[in-house]
Amino acid sequence: MKRILAVLILVFSGTASSQTTAFPFNETEKKIQHAAVSDTSSLNIQAGPVYRDKHNTGNLIGQALVGPALSFGFSIFPSVGCLGTLFSDNSNNDGFTILAGTAVAAYILGAATGVHWVARAQNPKISYWKTAGYSLMGGVAGAGVLWAFSAKYKTIPWTGVTLALASPTIASMIYASYVADWPEKTGIGAGQSSGLSSRNYSSLSHKDLIESSMLFNIRIMHIEF
Repeated sequence: MKRILAVLILVFSGTASSQTTAFPFNETEKKIQHAAVSDTSSLNIQAGPVYRDKHNTGNLIGQALVGPALSFGFSIFPSVGCLGTLFSDNSNNDGFTILAGTAVAAYILGAATGVHWVARAQNPKISYWKTAGYSLMGGVAGAGVLWAFSAKYKTIPWTGVTLALASPTIASMIYASYVADWPEKTGIGAGQSSGLSSRNYSSLSHKDLIESSMLFNIRIMHIEF
């Protein structure tokens, strides 16, 4: 009988002490829960497409192929007209100059259009007119290449001709890959945090953190008991 009474006294005293011990931490527990709830409610997770910040190999190959293809496609008609004036009995220097300038302009715009069209599949923010501007700079550089080769050789080698023809496309690709702006990444893992931040826990004092740790230890002891 004495042993049973002793066990009951120990159980009652342990329960009472646990309740009185946990009581001072109720306020701290409420602070922590409030901080966690306010933090999760302030999350701004947005779903949407995640854009890359560089073109992949397939896209670059497409730019290198479509750019020259559209260059020749855009310039073929003024080029044919330009050649026609050379073999015409009523050749006109003014007509030849206009057609030659039109062919060059069409060639440059064709390169820009091809590169822009392919690059836009992965970078919708790319500017067409800036691409055309870089294509124009490439055309000027190509003309400089032809001038340099003509000053050194009587007949311009195919290397110089190929480099000059590829210059608008190369310059457009340089803009698309290294200069053009890219859209901001969206979605989880792209600027938005998917976890809890610590900004709302800054309001907790050092005492609150210590008490929360002690509260956690007491609860672990109760679970083990």
